[in-house]
Amino acid sequence: MHIRKKILKGYTQIKKKAVSRMKQKDNMYIWDNMKQEHRDLVLKKVYCGGCCRAVEIADYRFESSGTSLVLRGKCKKCGHEAARVLEGC
Repeated sequence: MHIRKKILKGYTQIKKKAVSRMKQKDNMYIWDNMKQEHRDLVLKKVYCGGCCRAVEIADYRFESSGTSLVLRGKCKKCGHEAARVLEGC
């Protein structure tokens, strides 16, 4: 079997396991299993409609949307609403 096929097969198995775990738990599974350095990066790269660019988010909260997790909060620069979607797989 080619290496690429092995990687894709492994990725598919991991993806299926992640989806089943997320159905058992809430969508905070995405955030809880993310490395701290990646969490920090996500919080600093949230789209703001007021600034029309990626900004750091403040006063954020989490919302579930299907198998995704949505971060909603305020832009640190202008105070406009900002959001970022974290997909489950």
